Amino acid sequence: MRRVGIRALSLVLLLAFRAALAAPPASLAQGGPIKIGFLAPLTGPFAQIGKNMVNGTELFLDEIGRQMAGRKVELIVEDTEGQPATALNKSRKLTTVHEAVSRGRIARQGAAPRRGHHDG
Repeated sequence: MRRVGIRALSLVLLLAFRAALAAPPASLAQGGPIKIGFLAPLTGPFAQIGKNMVNGTELFLDEIGRQMAGRKVELIVEDTEGQPATALNKSRKLTTVHEAVSRGRIARQGAAPRRGHHDG
């Protein structure tokens, strides 16, 4: 009985989240595209994990029509090669050249140097 309640609550929260994205306020609909930087190890020993993560993210974006808050979403993928130094350089490239929001840690070994680069 408790599982059913948790599942129902999860479904309600998911539907509320999707409804908020589907009908954004007019003030949020202004502006250019939302650029999301995605760091993933696409080569090296963690390549398959990185490719699966990119594919999952692409699938989600396709499912929501590649829009959030009434704005187009652009996914910019960079290969970290599973190397900390490369991850740091690619993170800087995403935030400076592409002006993308870059968050998250893909593989532990590729994420360590990013701590000092981002505040969050």
